[in-house]
Amino acid sequence: MPALEKNITRDYSGRTVDLEILQSTRHPEASFSSVELSLSSKQPAAVSGISKLIQRYTLVFLSLANDVNRPFFNIGTSFISDVLGGARRTSDFLLHSFSFANGDTVRQLRREDADWPDTPDDERIAYASLNDMTVDRGTLTLKLVVDISSLAGNTAKFVVPISYPRIQGGPS
Repeated sequence: MPALEKNITRDYSGRTVDLEILQSTRHPEASFSSVELSLSSKQPAAVSGISKLIQRYTLVFLSLANDVNRPFFNIGTSFISDVLGGARRTSDFLLHSFSFANGDTVRQLRREDADWPDTPDDERIAYASLNDMTVDRGTLTLKLVVDISSLAGNTAKFVVPISYPRIQGGPS
């Protein structure tokens, strides 16, 4: 984790600051088994730099396509719909679904970055890719390990854990 610590911005002057929503943005390399929201804590944290980029990526990636409307475009992907629709049954279909959703997420973030040209390069996306994927049918959890890089060259590995419901009458 020390490598990530040197990439975390502590000077917030001239930046817009987001409040931490997902606990995994504070410790991106930790191994989380479920998503934990930070808004219930007594001390909300501010995120910027690569941590803010991770949070932005995750929120777009996990949003259902056309479910969240921004002033000039919709955000979200079909990944959660695919998982709920049974994509988790085969790793090939999961990889296919992730590839499309990741491309959509990166495209949407780049479009948002273009609309806000003053955003620092360490909060702008260069690329994101799947590092590892684990489906745990016992806990009904899908864990995506994603590598992300900012235009400033900051990189991080983080976990996107997704819980899904058991399908009645069939394998999960």
